Amino acid sequence: MSQHTTPSSVYSIVLIAISMAAIVSLFLVPSSAKSSPPSSLSSSAEAKALLHSDWWGNFSSTNHCDLAGIVCNGVGSVIRMEPSLFYCNRRLENMNWSSLPNLEYIDLSGSGLTGGIPNEIGTLSKLTHLNLSLNYGLNEAKLFLQSNQLDGFIPHDIGRLKNLVELNLSHNNLSGSIPKSIGNLTALTQLSLSSNRLTACIPLEISNLTSLVEMHLRANILQGPIPREIGKLKNLVELSSSHNNLHGPIPPSIGNLIGLTLLDLHSNKLDGSIPPSIGHLSSLAYLYFSSNELNGPIPSEIGQLKSLIMGLMDHNKLQGPIPQAIGNLACLTVLDLNNNLLAGHIPLSIGVLKNLEFLNLSTNFLNGHIPRQLGRLCNLEYLYFAGNELKGTIPEELAYLPKLKYLDLSHNNLFGKIPDCLCLVSNFSLSNNPQL
Repeated sequence: MSQHTTPSSVYSIVLIAISMAAIVSLFLVPSSAKSSPPSSLSSSAEAKALLHSDWWGNFSSTNHCDLAGIVCNGVGSVIRMEPSLFYCNRRLENMNWSSLPNLEYIDLSGSGLTGGIPNEIGTLSKLTHLNLSLNYGLNEAKLFLQSNQLDGFIPHDIGRLKNLVELNLSHNNLSGSIPKSIGNLTALTQLSLSSNRLTACIPLEISNLTSLVEMHLRANILQGPIPREIGKLKNLVELSSSHNNLHGPIPPSIGNLIGLTLLDLHSNKLDGSIPPSIGHLSSLAYLYFSSNELNGPIPSEIGQLKSLIMGLMDHNKLQGPIPQAIGNLACLTVLDLNNNLLAGHIPLSIGVLKNLEFLNLSTNFLNGHIPRQLGRLCNLEYLYFAGNELKGTIPEELAYLPKLKYLDLSHNNLFGKIPDCLCLVSNFSLSNNPQL
């Protein structure tokens, strides 16, 4: 008897399961199959926000998801905005951003936007990509507002966009201070606020951005010192704060940024000496300290910058001799130390810098002879020694430098015969050497 009841029970269970599956399937309709226009209150608010922005004119569609460049999810909520229209003189504040809570991706690059950055931008908690620049980035959390005509302040609420990886507000007319709330954006890897009219000090909270790889603050009106806390940004590869009104010394903590390849602090009012800790920056390729008020000697530790390609320290008040360790910089192509207070002899070690193309030591107090070893600089194109106290004869070796185009030895105390072969140099000046 039991041998017949078991198959019967299994058969009953299978029938029940099939029936339940059929019932469930009546209710499970794929979201992709739902084609009716959205009718929820939230969708209505989103449609109204798009209409009132006037970015599309008076659109007549019954479904805002049909607008050019708008992508909605399965329930009719806007998740992507990348219209290909040119919004001449459109303003960000014309859009009711708080009515678009599910936005994940915005691309309005090259749009000629004007006006300020509204606080409402900070309410877009799901935003991973916001591009209002002339560039494109994909699959990351980015805020690009560069090369538009935005003015006003950077809103405090920008600190609520905690998923941002890149923040680019460069080349606008933004004013006021950098908000302290920027320190909340701990996921940032790139920060660019260059070419605005930002004032006040660099906020200490910027040291919270320990994931930063690039920080560009150049061409503003920033004041005060470079905070020593900047040494906490140990992932930094590029740091530029040139063309501001920064003052005070270069903090020794800058030596903690051992991954730096670019350090650009030129055209400020920085004073004090160059910290010896600069020698820790073994990856540094570009060093720009020009046009400040730096004083004291060039530290010998600068010879540890084995990756250095360009070293610009002109127009400062640097004193003492040029260190012999400069000859360790085998990758160096440009060395500019003009308009300082440097004294002593030109180090013979410069003669081993075979990659050097540009050498400017003009307007200092250098004395002694021009080293014959400079004749080994087979890639040298520009050589400026004007306005020093150099004496002796002009070494013939200079005239045989195969790539030399410009030679300026004017305003020195050189004497003797001018080498005949100097005529091979296309442009040279020897004026104001009374005994030549």
